[in-house]
Amino acid sequence: MSSNKIYFLPGTMCDQRLWQQTFSQLPADIEPVYIDIPLAESFEQIIFQLALILPKEQVNLVGFSLGGYVASLFACLYPQRINKLLISANSPLALPLFELAQRKIAVSAISKFGYQGVPLIKIHSMLAKENMHNQEIVELIQAMDKTGGIDKLLSQLKATSQRTNLLPQLSELQIKTHFVHGDQDNLVNNALISAATAADSISHCVIDNCGHMCPLEAPQKLAEQITNFFGYV
Repeated sequence: MSSNKIYFLPGTMCDQRLWQQTFSQLPADIEPVYIDIPLAESFEQIIFQLALILPKEQVNLVGFSLGGYVASLFACLYPQRINKLLISANSPLALPLFELAQRKIAVSAISKFGYQGVPLIKIHSMLAKENMHNQEIVELIQAMDKTGGIDKLLSQLKATSQRTNLLPQLSELQIKTHFVHGDQDNLVNNALISAATAADSISHCVIDNCGHMCPLEAPQKLAEQITNFFGYV
């Protein structure tokens, strides 16, 4: 295993700026390594490309939101290459039917009429009520979205919609897995993750006063979870 390295994956329409504040709170003996989610046409292609990027030996892997599902799927397909797994703001499950329908409508509309950027109401829905009017967070989300652009958004929406419930397989693998999410994260199934902790290998932490964007809303608390889980204390 690469001794002090931890590899980090972002979420949909995010880049390395997502993790900057969290990285700054990590101990000096941790070397965070950022990896973009590869652009591809399916999860299978994403995982194949990620397998070429990551070291062949066991790694410590952190994934946020979409990156959390990607990290979980990678662990299921390449368990021998994972030491520990931390999933932030994601429950690795199939998407609800209503969300699949929304994605289909969004892809059609964006393809026809273009993309004007992430709506403010969408940003607010991803933040805790205490953080909805934090302009620094709002503007950073808008900036990452603008940098990603229409091609990245369409690619990610099309390639990442067909998902399955990975929790049973993660439980059986016995890979140490830690779930971390905000108490106001409406995109995470808290009940199913809590139930999954019946497996000795799975643990779970909920961060207070935090929405979906925990690397931006609670970077210090998330960094503490990362540090403690991977054993750098």
